Formats: sequence, C-alpha cells, structure tokens
Amino acid sequence: MKNLNPIQSLLFLSLFLPLQNSAAEETLTTEVAVQVARVQIASLNAYLDGYGIVAPEPAAAGRPAGAAYLTAPVSGLVLEVPVSEGEQIKSGDLVIRLDDRLAKAELKRAQARVRFAQSVLKRERTLLKQHNTSQKTFEIRQQDLALARADLANAEGVLAQRQLRSSLDGVVSRVNVLPGQAVDLNTVLAEIVDLNRLIVSANIPTADIEKVKLGQTARILISHSTRVINATVTFISPSVNPSNGTVLVRLALPPHSQLRPGQFVKIKIAIERHQSSLVVPLASVYTDIDGVSSLSSVKNKIAHRHEVELGLQEDQWIEVKGEALHAGMMVVTVGSYALPDNSAVRRIHTPQGR
Repeated sequence: MKNLNPIQSLLFLSLFLPLQNSAAEETLTTEVAVQVARVQIASLNAYLDGYGIVAPEPAAAGRPAGAAYLTAPVSGLVLEVPVSEGEQIKSGDLVIRLDDRLAKAELKRAQARVRFAQSVLKRERTLLKQHNTSQKTFEIRQQDLALARADLANAEGVLAQRQLRSSLDGVVSRVNVLPGQAVDLNTVLAEIVDLNRLIVSANIPTADIEKVKLGQTARILISHSTRVINATVTFISPSVNPSNGTVLVRLALPPHSQLRPGQFVKIKIAIERHQSSLVVPLASVYTDIDGVSSLSSVKNKIAHRHEVELGLQEDQWIEVKGEALHAGMMVVTVGSYALPDNSAVRRIHTPQGR
C-alpha cells in the first residue's frame, strides 16, 4: 500500500476488510452447536404392550375373593341398612337386615329348649349314679339335648339369613335397596370390595403369550396421568378364548394403588431384561437409509462417528454396543442427525442423566 494515494488506500480497505470478516465468520460457522450426554450403565427392559381392566382379586385356595355380592337368601322385607355407600367396613359388620323378628323369637325358644334339655340331662346323670333311673332313660335325655342343640343351630342359621354381614374388610361400593323395600330370593342387595386387593385382567394374543411368564413384573399406565404402578403376573389361563384368539392374564396390583374396579388401563409386561448395559439417550443414535446406526462421541470439541449395534429400548434410552464405547463417554444428543465425522462442535447444554 506504499504506492497508493489516500483515496486508493481507503478504497482498498473498504474492499478487503469485508472479505476478511466474511472468511472469519465462515470459520466460526463450521462449529456445530450440540447438546451432549454421557454413556451410562443401566438395566433395560423389553415390554409387551396391552390393555386391561381393573377388577377385584378372585378367590384362591384358602383366600376369599376381593369382592362380595350380598344376595337375599330368602324373600322378605328390608328392615335396616346400617351402612352407606363409600363406607369402610370390617368383616362381620352388618350390612343389610331383613325382617328377622320371627327368626329372633324362634332363636330364643331354641335356646330355652337347650337349657331345659341340659338341666334334665344333668338330673338324669345324678339319678343314674344313684341307681334311681335306667341307662335307657339317660340315653333318651342325651338324644333330647342333641336334638335341642340341632334346633338351636338351625334357628341361628335362619337368623343369619336375615342379617347379612360382610365377609371381608372393604368399602361398600353399592347398596341396591332401601328400608321397607320387599326383595325376592337372590336379589343383589349390596356390594363390598377390598380396594387393596385388586388385579388387572388382560387378554394377550396367542402369538405373544409364550413371552409371558408367572412372576414377571409389569407397569400399569393410567390415561391422562404420568403415574406408573408396578404389578406382577400372577395368573396365565391354560385355555384360549376361541372368539378372539387371546389368553387371559392377571396382574396383581400393590395395596393402595388408588385404582378402581372397572378402570381401563394400559399395561407393559417386562418380557426381557438386560443387566448392566451401555445405554445412551435415544436422540443420540442416527440410523441411515441403509439401516446402519451410529452415534458421535465428543473429545476436545471434535465429534467422532461410531457405528453401533442397537439393543433394548426403554422410554428415551437405548442399549448400544460398539468398539471404543465406554461408560462416561460424552456423546452428542441434539444435533447428532447426520453429523459428519470429525466435525467441530460447541456444547450448549448437558441434560441430566438417566
């Protein structure tokens, strides 16, 4: 610029400096802004998805069902309903009282006959020891007491048929009658359910049923809620429903699940589990049109491409296998799509780990 006059110098600077700034900007834009996360060691599950209905636990050996339906064992008049819907009750609590006045009167007569038969037998035993009565008479008095006790048991049974009590601890879910109402035989009077003994009934297609085993864990998801409830496979039907080609599977819910009978839920049965696997966020894996999957590790602000073999996926994490992969390695998440090898990158955010 020694031979240039001032006007020419100004003209040169106005042309050269913008080109120099443009080249610098181009150098800066080769740095790709990315988000990163670390490779972690975790256990992942493969799930079989389905849908089910919440229901009371069915009866099992030595264990009553998780719900009771009180039906009228006889026709009669409802005298009393001492409980209300939604009330928590105990096993043995009175739920429905039919007209039991005649039954109570018969019970008192039966109790009196037993007391009389006992006193007569006691007297006969004393007379027999004194040889003032015969063995035959004593045996007749024994039979009289046995018959009186049988009549008492019958009277107690008749009264019990008119005083319907709960067979389990639970909540009164429905009362179908009012005091003063006449009911017929086998009318359902009330329903009680134990909300801490619920199951989910699901119909699994026969093509998938071999993957389901007793004791497998499951996740229960509720519509319009982020809450997840853990469950366990406790029953697999030995038969297939011919109408839809499915097999009934029951999942036991934990106590206090806060679910309700009849509720529709989504289920995810864990049919496979890989322990201590290398996992990365799903967003860090890129699969091209040829089906080749890869991810980019970051070291010294340079991204290095690695081909990987994919394994199980759970939520937003996926199992990966590949050379040079190790726990703690930094990998690109947002920005990994078709990122060239050896690209200069600039980290803008590191999300929390799994």
